[in-house]
Amino acid sequence: MEAMTGEEIIERKGLPIALDMERFVLGACLVSRMDVFEAVAAVLVPDDFGLTKHRTVYVAMLEVAALGRDVDHATVAGYMSDREELVKWGGMSVILDLEEGMPSLMPGSVESWVADIREKSALRRIIGLCNTGIFQAVSGDSSDAVMARLDRGISGLSESADHEANWRNPGEVIAEYPGGLQNFLCPTRGGTGLPLPWPWLQEQICGLQPGDMFIVAGRPSHGKTVVGLDIALHFAKELGVSVPYFSLEMGSESLVRRMISSTGRVDGHRMRTGHLAEDERHRARAAVSKIADIPLWIDYRQYNPLRMRMAIKRLIAKLKTGEHPPLGAVVIDHFHLLAKSHVGQDDRSAWVQASHDMKRMAKEFQVPFVVLCQLGRKCEDENREPALSDLAETSALEQDADAILFTHRPEMYVRNRSSDHLRGLARWILAKQRNGPTGARDMVFLKEYQRFEERAE
Repeated sequence: MEAMTGEEIIERKGLPIALDMERFVLGACLVSRMDVFEAVAAVLVPDDFGLTKHRTVYVAMLEVAALGRDVDHATVAGYMSDREELVKWGGMSVILDLEEGMPSLMPGSVESWVADIREKSALRRIIGLCNTGIFQAVSGDSSDAVMARLDRGISGLSESADHEANWRNPGEVIAEYPGGLQNFLCPTRGGTGLPLPWPWLQEQICGLQPGDMFIVAGRPSHGKTVVGLDIALHFAKELGVSVPYFSLEMGSESLVRRMISSTGRVDGHRMRTGHLAEDERHRARAAVSKIADIPLWIDYRQYNPLRMRMAIKRLIAKLKTGEHPPLGAVVIDHFHLLAKSHVGQDDRSAWVQASHDMKRMAKEFQVPFVVLCQLGRKCEDENREPALSDLAETSALEQDADAILFTHRPEMYVRNRSSDHLRGLARWILAKQRNGPTGARDMVFLKEYQRFEERAE
């Protein structure tokens, strides 16, 4: 049987392709000034061309230009001939046929052809992605695994759909900054991000910026949830933004009791056991009135990153009705309890993928992600403060995080925790920050209220 041509394969499979536009763009590159080719090369990648021979010619053009030579008929043909590619595609006809029927070049012609090529390329990739999903589904892969691969594939398509450079000079960057030059030079004291409720931490990291991933890590019972919940409360109650709180460990009722205890300065243990005095009940009711309608959304279910992303998108759709403020931040408690996206995936691979997914979602939704993380036993066994090396098993977190805060309570390392000199003593270690200083601060942990306060210096 005679082999089918590229055009016949495309037609038989019914794949979208802009055949004439591909020829015209390549022909225009050969007959025009180099600036036409350079404009095309800034937008199109070889895989955008549907025919293999067109991809081959385009790659030759890119490689010729990389050598500092002009992209024209003779140079490209000679380059392909040296690599025995010209004869493979029928000799000089593969070059000369590119201009056949090409309209006269008018302003905007090439840009229009390029846009059509990119559109058909995107459609072919979508078809390929769907076909892959179908194959994986009928092959017995879990629904979560298939959806996770599709989600990453769709995200990749979205990113590649806009890969043109967006160059700006310093003046343009300043002009586009909210508030202009005055705010650029003299931003609000403490920074432009969402302000945090602790002055020292706010001064260090200048608030949480859109797209940030902020890790709060520590051993069990060292206050990770306290920090995450206080941040969520502060953002929702004081700043008036919506905050989804993914509680993968603690139930919704327990979290709300902690909010009441912290907000009203009510002893949490006495509240749980029903032993509140009259004045405490009064403070508890006042705290309830302060937090009852704040836009803090708690979900207590098992999630993997894909399902979490879908849940956030559903919440955003709900918020767009106008009844509630827009999304301001996301809190995840805690990282190691995220479900694996793939059945049979080992822990290390799952955590690496989850870390990358968290950072990608922070950028996608343009809000800070506060991710709580439980540390292993090593720092406790060695009776020392936690350090970045304690994130070794989830080193992707260290790489992806914009800032990492460790919570440390020395009294939790002592068997006899009645030691008065350690009671309530805490220390926060800002171990990483991309855009500012690191350091540490002595804190006070008020166990009965489940809250941290800065220790007087």
